[in-house]
Amino acid sequence: MTHAFAKDVGTRVHKLACLMGRSAEQTLRTVGNLTFSQFRILVALLHGATLNQRTIAQYHGLTEAAVSRMLTTMQRQKLVQLVKDPANRRTHQLTLTPRGRRIAERAATKLESYFAKAFHGISASQRNSFLATIDSFIHSLATEKL
Repeated sequence: MTHAFAKDVGTRVHKLACLMGRSAEQTLRTVGNLTFSQFRILVALLHGATLNQRTIAQYHGLTEAAVSRMLTTMQRQKLVQLVKDPANRRTHQLTLTPRGRRIAERAATKLESYFAKAFHGISASQRNSFLATIDSFIHSLATEKL
């Protein structure tokens, strides 16, 4: 791979990620005034993940203090509740509130619909090729020291 190609691919993928991120943020603001980070936490909880503040901080690359502020906001919005971990009284596990579940489901549906419209103009084979290429890049970046 030539340097120019790598630079061009990196620039385009970054631009796509930024555009999709901005679109996701704008779409999610219309459903419960969510940020994308909040949405990802809600969806993880919706799918049965066991989350605590440290796990979220590590996954998002944030400090625990930043996650604490985000969770405080989410508690005020009645999206999540913190429950003391019976195995370790110093930690808390997150659970969805009924309101959090409804908003997570609505937000997921709205976001899926938005992106389905954005990508409706490409064929099934183009979608499959695109996904395979993206998966390859993700794997390469996640597993290799570049």
